[in-house]
Amino acid sequence: MTKYVIPKKFHQNLYIFEGGLQHYHIYNKSLTIITNLVDYYEPSIDIRLPDYMDTVKIFFKNFRYLKLNTSYVIESDHYNNIIELGEYRDGNELLDYGGVLYWLGSLDVPTSWILEVVCEDIELEF
Repeated sequence: MTKYVIPKKFHQNLYIFEGGLQHYHIYNKSLTIITNLVDYYEPSIDIRLPDYMDTVKIFFKNFRYLKLNTSYVIESDHYNNIIELGEYRDGNELLDYGGVLYWLGSLDVPTSWILEVVCEDIELEF
């Protein structure tokens, strides 16, 4: 496994394109997610970065604001779960990501997840 801490000035270079969220865990101002379809670009980096299809564990450490919305539809019933912690303030660098819920989405159940976060550190493990 490789661990890489993304420099703060490159936090906006982390992209998750319709990633399949497999797991999330919130503990002590840190959010960990496991997803795929992750892309990260940083100029002049000399380590192997995750391939687009790799499953990646992402740690959002020391968050000041977090909003995670997961939703899905089964038959005619709509389910929406929202976790919101902290406070968003003007001037904060808000990062946002999204995709599908991996396990339900693989069963052709319409799903989605949206993450908005303001944090100090982001670490990738792949």
